Amino acid sequence: MGYDAYRALPEGAGYDLLGGLCFREPMPTVDHQLVVDDIVGLLRRHARRTGVGRACREIDVHLDAENCPAPDVAFISTARLPMLNHHGLHGIAPDLCAEVLSPRTARRDRGAKADLYARYGCREYWLVDPEEPAVEVLRPGADGAFDRAGRFRRGELFDCAAVPGLRVAVAEVFADDGLEP
Repeated sequence: MGYDAYRALPEGAGYDLLGGLCFREPMPTVDHQLVVDDIVGLLRRHARRTGVGRACREIDVHLDAENCPAPDVAFISTARLPMLNHHGLHGIAPDLCAEVLSPRTARRDRGAKADLYARYGCREYWLVDPEEPAVEVLRPGADGAFDRAGRFRRGELFDCAAVPGLRVAVAEVFADDGLEP
């Protein structure tokens, strides 16, 4: 499937176009959605305070004719905002992508999506594991692929390389998730 056929699909159905293949997932669990809301909230608060960009949930990232993933959370820096329109981000990955892992999507999130985000200029990728709870932070290495920068749990902090001035308290990522602390 190409991008034009992908764009003709019904809106809001949870699709990813990866390597010309279209993947559709059922609606995420409530816990998944609450974690996404927490991440978007902390990024939006920081962006409003500093003016460094914009946080979005589940936007199309149109990378090429066969790839249009939709990360759970995307942060687009002020420099990349001109590439964002009402259909999504075009030609480049967000500065920060975050995926909340689930058994159905973890393999794609760690594989095809990670490869695409790295290849198209994502500066930091979070794999958010609600089961632990923990955030695995990946950043581009010398070969262009992502390297693991760390895995952080409740009670820990990390500096976000993709969002200037953002220090993340992992507890904020899981603030309203309904999971046991």
